[in-house]
Amino acid sequence: MTYGESVPYTLMLGGSFDPGYLGTQAAEGIDWVWQHRLNDLDTVLA
Repeated sequence: MTYGESVPYTLMLGGSFDPGYLGTQAAEGIDWVWQHRLNDLDTVLA
């Protein structure tokens, strides 16, 4: 909210996470990418 909708916000994950946590982040509109799959950011930031 502070920076507006034009600034992308992506959560970088490392390790293991409960599927419920990832679902909550997705429901809030937060994109996430696994630390070992940084090339996935190309699709998020495009």
